[in-house]
Amino acid sequence: KIIRLRQNYYALSLAQVDWEALAIEMLKPSYLSFEYGLWRHGLIDEIPARLTLATTKKSRTYLMPGRVLEYSHLNPGLFFGYQMDKQALLALPEKAFLDELYLISLKKRSLNLASLETKKLDKKLIKKWLKKYPVYTRRLVEKILKF
Repeated sequence: KIIRLRQNYYALSLAQVDWEALAIEMLKPSYLSFEYGLWRHGLIDEIPARLTLATTKKSRTYLMPGRVLEYSHLNPGLFFGYQMDKQALLALPEKAFLDELYLISLKKRSLNLASLETKKLDKKLIKKWLKKYPVYTRRLVEKILKF
């Protein structure tokens, strides 16, 4: 039986779908970040209910059979800090952290910040990248990391 995932995307079995690679393929440019990126790097324990991705295109959500793909818009100046991991582009841990706090500072996301494993983050890299973010995001990051 052929399963239609979305227009022009099909699978023979949902168990065989590489959801990360498919998510990157469906909307370019995009990379895995936010809650999903934090989880992939072991910075949060709770498995996200959806794959969360950053894109320079308009924000959108795709409801797929068995999975939800959520793309959030980032300004092109904030579209960096990712690398290839298996078959998908994945934010570095520090970038997933900054991306998440950027959306939180815009009141577009919420996350139990106490559950974040911030000890695993490279604070020097965060300070370097933080300069590209707006002041309200910088204040939130400084408060959490106690810079």
